[in-house]
Amino acid sequence: MAGSGRYLGRPARHWNELLSSPDPLARRLACHALGQCGALGEDVVATLRATAADDPEGYVRVWAAASLARHDPGDGTARSALLRECGDPADFVRSLAVWMLGRLDLPTADGEVDAVVRRLLDDSAPSVRAEAAIACDRLAADSSRQNR
Repeated sequence: MAGSGRYLGRPARHWNELLSSPDPLARRLACHALGQCGALGEDVVATLRATAADDPEGYVRVWAAASLARHDPGDGTARSALLRECGDPADFVRSLAVWMLGRLDLPTADGEVDAVVRRLLDDSAPSVRAEAAIACDRLAADSSRQNR
């Protein structure tokens, strides 16, 4: 069951099918769209998990993980994929992954997210360092709100 959600007038089923496109930009759009759809069926969630783990393009894996996190922040697949992509060779992918880590409501109690984000403060790419600094600030603010 693909789910009842829609994005841009298209049902989740349409976006789920687009995840198998040979065009990585189409797959990225599909990941984003599925993150905006309402409830998703388990078949769509399974496809997003597979995309987050196995898509050949790092930025598509990040967007798939972000969509998973929007539907289920406790889904370990999303967090693991984003943490893994923080080590991608492409600056753009690392920057995008740390951007997502700073903005999605993912479990951070074990300190692993903070450790990875702080490590990226010393990244060779300026865009990654900038996004890591913003993510650190956001994570710290989230943590202080939770401790009140």
